[in-house]
Amino acid sequence: MASQNVSEEFELTGTFNNAKKISNSVLIYSYRFINFLFRNIIILLVLIALGIVLGLVMGNRSQGKKETTMLVQINFEGANYVYDAITQLQGKIEEKDVTFLENLGFYEEGRFLLRKIEIFPIVNINEILKEATENDRSLQLFLEQAQYEDEVLRSEIFIPAYRSHKIEIATSFDADEQILEKILIYLNDHQILQDSRKVIIENTQMKIKENQLSVKYIDSVVKNYGNRNGSKNTSGQIYINTMQNSIDYLHMLIREKGRIIDDVKFLEIELLKYEEPVVVLNKPVLQLKKSILDKAWIFFPILLLMLFFIFSVLRKAFLKAKRLSQG
Repeated sequence: MASQNVSEEFELTGTFNNAKKISNSVLIYSYRFINFLFRNIIILLVLIALGIVLGLVMGNRSQGKKETTMLVQINFEGANYVYDAITQLQGKIEEKDVTFLENLGFYEEGRFLLRKIEIFPIVNINEILKEATENDRSLQLFLEQAQYEDEVLRSEIFIPAYRSHKIEIATSFDADEQILEKILIYLNDHQILQDSRKVIIENTQMKIKENQLSVKYIDSVVKNYGNRNGSKNTSGQIYINTMQNSIDYLHMLIREKGRIIDDVKFLEIELLKYEEPVVVLNKPVLQLKKSILDKAWIFFPILLLMLFFIFSVLRKAFLKAKRLSQG
C-alpha cells in the first residue's frame, strides 16, 4: 500500500514538473517574440505603411469589373447567326481590335468597356422533341439517353432548337447599363434576321386569324347540332341511332377547340416578343464583382509581415547552423 502511494506521488510530481517546463517554455518564447517585436518595431511599422500604400494603389488601378447575365429569346430561327455574332465579338475583344470595338461603342477614351461576352443555351428537351416527328424514333431514343448529358444537349446540333439562352457579360468598372443596349443593337443588326422577322410576323398573324376562324366553325357546328337535336322528329318513324357517334364527334371537336384556343394564346404572346430577333426576358443589372484587390490595403500589409517573419526565422536558423558548423 505504501509503495502504491509513493508511486502515485512520483507520477504527480512528474506531471507537475512537465507542466512547469511547458509553462516556462511558453513564457520564454513569448518574451522572445515580444522582444523581437520591440527591436524591429520601426521595420514592422514601415512594412505596414508600405503594404497599405501598395494595396491602395493596386486597388485604384484595378477598379474591378462588372458582370451580369441577360436571359434572351432568339426568334426567327436566328440562333446560329446570334452565336456567330457573339463569337466574332469575343474574338475582337481578345484581339483588342480598337477600330471594330470603337465603332460599336465598346471602346471609349482609351478604355475597353466590354471585357468578355459568352452565350449558352438554356436546355429544354421538350423544345427538341417538338422538332422531332413521330416517325423519327431514333432521335427520340437518342434524346432519352442524352437528357442528363449537358455537353451533348448544348452542342451545335441542338442549339437552334432552343428558344431561350443566357448571355454572360463582363465589363470594365466604367461601363454602365447603356452597354447592354449596345450589345442588343449589335446582335439585332443583321439583315437576314430583319427580313425573316417581317415574314414570320405576317405568317404568325395569319395563323392566328386561321385559328380564330376554325374556332368559329367549330362553334357553328356545335350550334347546328344542338338545333337539330332539339327539333328531332319524335314520331313513330324508324331511324338509325347515331347519337353515340355524334356525341363522340362533338367531344373531339370541343377538345380540338380547346387546343386551338391554347395555340392562339401562345401565338399572341409570342407575337409580343417578335419586336426584335433577340429579345431580353429579364432585367439585367451590372454588378461590381468582388476580388481580392478590393481588400488589397489589408492583404498586402499582412503579406509583407508574414514574409518578414519567415525571413527572420530562416536567418536565425542559418546563423545557428553556421555557428554549429564552426564548432
